[in-house]
Amino acid sequence: MGSLGPTTGWTHRLILFFATLISLSATAADDAADAEIVIEESRSIKTDVTETSAAVTVIYLDDSLPISGELADALETAAGVRIKRLGGIGAWANVSIRGSTSRQVAVFLDGIPLNPDGASTINLAELPTTALERIDVFRSNPPPEFGQAPMGGVINLITPETPDNFGFSATVGDHNTHRVGANGGRSVELRGVTVNTWMSVETLGTEGDFDYFHNKSTVFNVWDDTFETRQNNDKSQFNMLGRVSASQGNWSTSFTAGVLRRAEGVPGPGAAQSLASRLNTERNLLAVGGEHASSFGRVRLSGWHIGTHELWDDRAGEVGTGFQWQDQNTTMDGLRVHGEAFAGYGLIPSLTLGIRKDRHTGFDRLAEHTDEVMRRLSWSAVPGVRARLWAERLQLDATVTVQGIHNQAMNEVPFSEVAGTVSPDGDTLYALSPRGGFVLGISPTTTFKGSVGRYLRPPDFAELFGDRGGVIGNGQLRPERGLNSDLGLRQTIEGPVELVAELAWFRSESKDKIVFVQNSQKTMRPINLSKGIVQGIEMALVLDTLDVFSSRTSFTYSKSKNLSGASAYTGKQLPGIPTWDVWQQTGLRWKSAASVGHSVSFTAGEYWDRTNWFRAAPRTLHGIFARVRPIKGGPDFECEVRNLANSMVEIVPRDPLNPKDKAVILQGIDNFHGYPLPGRTVLFSVRWSG
Repeated sequence: MGSLGPTTGWTHRLILFFATLISLSATAADDAADAEIVIEESRSIKTDVTETSAAVTVIYLDDSLPISGELADALETAAGVRIKRLGGIGAWANVSIRGSTSRQVAVFLDGIPLNPDGASTINLAELPTTALERIDVFRSNPPPEFGQAPMGGVINLITPETPDNFGFSATVGDHNTHRVGANGGRSVELRGVTVNTWMSVETLGTEGDFDYFHNKSTVFNVWDDTFETRQNNDKSQFNMLGRVSASQGNWSTSFTAGVLRRAEGVPGPGAAQSLASRLNTERNLLAVGGEHASSFGRVRLSGWHIGTHELWDDRAGEVGTGFQWQDQNTTMDGLRVHGEAFAGYGLIPSLTLGIRKDRHTGFDRLAEHTDEVMRRLSWSAVPGVRARLWAERLQLDATVTVQGIHNQAMNEVPFSEVAGTVSPDGDTLYALSPRGGFVLGISPTTTFKGSVGRYLRPPDFAELFGDRGGVIGNGQLRPERGLNSDLGLRQTIEGPVELVAELAWFRSESKDKIVFVQNSQKTMRPINLSKGIVQGIEMALVLDTLDVFSSRTSFTYSKSKNLSGASAYTGKQLPGIPTWDVWQQTGLRWKSAASVGHSVSFTAGEYWDRTNWFRAAPRTLHGIFARVRPIKGGPDFECEVRNLANSMVEIVPRDPLNPKDKAVILQGIDNFHGYPLPGRTVLFSVRWSG
C-alpha cells in the first residue's frame, strides 16, 4: 500500500523526543534526589462549577469507573451528553451535547483545541483514556479562555496535574481484545526552577468479530432473519503523549507532543458488510504554552500544530460511491493569547485573540491525481468582562466572539450571505456571536445560573468535499447558526451523606443546521436543515454515603422539532436526537480492598431520518464490574461484563407510520443507523499505581 505520507517522518522525531524526555527526567532525578518538589504550573483552564455561568459537569476518571472503560463510557455519565458508536470496543465514537452534532462540540486536550471551530469531528476512540485524570464538560457558554463559541459546548480532557507517580493497566477479553497503558512522570527542582516531565503510552487491539441480528433488509419478511458475525471490524492503535514543563515564581512554560497510529477495517453497515475496506490514520500533535500570573492579572500564550494523514483503501468498491484509494492530509496551525486583569470593584475584563490556518490536500492513488490545495484562515477576538456583585453572591458574564473566516482555493465555494457579513467575492465571512450569563449564590449550598448566546460554525472540508467511503460532500452547504439558552439549579449537601443535585432547562434554536442523512444505499450526505428546535430538561444526582455506597444518575428529556418548509418533514422529530436518555450507576466498596458496580443505560424515541420512519429500537443495556486488591498497596484485579443481559434485539412495531398495523417484528440494537452493537462482552483487567 506504499508510504503513509509525509507525516511519517514526524514519528521518528517524536519518539526521539520521548526518549530524550525520559533520559532527562532520570538524570534530573539523580541530581536532585534531595530537592523539595514544588509544582506551580497552570497547564489548563481551571473549573469551579459554582463560579461559571456555564452548565458544567466534572468527570473524574477514578475508581467508580471500570478499569477497562473507554473515554466514551466516561462521557456517557454526564447529563445532556450522548455517544454515537459504530459498535464494539475501539470502534469509532463521537459525542453530542443537548442534541448537537459532533462537529458542534469543541474538544480540547489541556486547553489545546483538537477540532477548533468544529473543523472536524473527533473520534473518541482515538484518544488515550489511560492518560486522563478528569474531563470538564461545558454544556453551554464556555469560558472565554477557550477562544471559541461552539454551538454544542466544550469538552476539555485533562491529564494528571501532579505527575510524580507511575501507573500501569492492562485489559484482555472477548473478541481478542487487549489494551495496555502506562503513564508516569517526575517533578524536581533545579536551581529554583520546578521541572515536570510526564508521559503516557497506550496500545489497543481487537478483532471486533461479534455476532449481531440481521433482518436481510426485509422488514415485512421475518422468515429470513438470522444472526451473523461482524467482519472486517478489527482495530489496532498506538498512542503516546508527553509533556515537559517548567515554572518559577509567576512564570510557567510547557511543551506537549503526541503521536497516534491507528489501522482498522471499515465494516460498513450490518446489512452490507465490506470485507476489504481499510483506513489508516496518523496524527501528530505539537503544542507550546506559557503563562505569567500576578496580583494584577494573568496572560497565557499557546500555540499548536496538528497534522493528520489518512489512507483510505476501498479498491473493491464495497463502501460508498465507487472504487477509491486516497491519501488525505490535513494540518491545523494556531496561536492563541488570553489575558485578564483584576481591575478592582469586582470587575475582571478579559481579551482572547486567536488565529489559525487549516490546509488540506488529497491524492487519488488510482487516478494518480493530486487535488487542489484547500486553505482556510480563521481569526477571532473575544472581549469579555466578569462582574462580581452583591458581596460576590452574584456574578455576571458577558463576551462577544468576533470571527473572520477566509477561504483560499476552496473550489470557488462562496459563503452564504444569510450567515453574517460576507466580502464581495464571497470568500470571507465576518460574524459576531454575543453571549451572556449569570451565577447567583442563593446560599452556600445552592446556586442558580443561566446563560444565553448566539453561535456560528462554517462547514468544514469533509462536509464540503468529503467524497470518501460512505460520505458524499456537499459544496452548497451554508454555515449553521444557533441561539442557545439554559437555566439551572445546583444543590449540595456535605457530611456523612454527600449529595449533589442539578436540574436544568435548555433550549437550542438552530438555522441551517448541518446534519448527515442516510439514503437507501446507506450513503451519508450532509444537508442544511433550514430551522429546528431542541429543548428539554436534564437532571444529575450524585450520592456518596460513608465512603461505602455511591450512586450516579443522569437523566435527559429532549423534545426536538423540524421547522423546515418541506411538508414531508415539518413538525417531525429531528434525526439522531432521542427523547429519553437515562444513565445510572450504583457502587459498593470496602475501603480499598474490594468494590462492585452496576450500571444501566436506557435510550428511546430516536429516528434516523427526517420522515420519522426509521425509528431506532429502544435500548436498555446493563453492565457490572467487580474489583479486588488482595494485597494492600498491590495491584487491582477486575472483571467487567458489558451488556450483561446480552440484549441484541427489541420488539418494535412493523410499520410505525401506520397505527392500524398491529404487527410487531424484531429489530437489531444499534445507536447509529445500520451499525450494530455487540452482545455480552467479558473483560479482565489489572491496574497498579504507585
